[in-house]
Amino acid sequence: MKKILLILTLAIFIISCSKSNEPGKEKDNDVFIFSSYDDSSGVWTIIRDNIYEHTKTEIKAICVAYKSEGNDFIRGKNVCDKHVGSRVSIHLLPKSPYDYASVNLYPDELFFNEGKEGQRVFNSFKVLSAKLISP
Repeated sequence: MKKILLILTLAIFIISCSKSNEPGKEKDNDVFIFSSYDDSSGVWTIIRDNIYEHTKTEIKAICVAYKSEGNDFIRGKNVCDKHVGSRVSIHLLPKSPYDYASVNLYPDELFFNEGKEGQRVFNSFKVLSAKLISP
């Protein structure tokens, strides 16, 4: 009984902390914006906007692989399922279990896994550089 009460209390706390100040808007933790692409070099410029730390980081990266759910990986610098202007928002509490996005950022790798159940898409990038552009 104590475990159920603890889990319920934790769930209520998470839900209350994730409520946005604006009705109808989710509170984002990180937003990744695909701001430009150089077709000749295959280099993407991705802006990471960290809402809680109030920082923006410019990431230069090359696509390494793409995979849609149920299919094999496709490798190459032009295979990722992104376009200039694409945004990936990491919500503290998604609108629904089908509104899924996760990002794993390492010093030399960047992975995006997003989409609805049964239609997930995985994009893998090699990070060339990352620099803080606003504190």
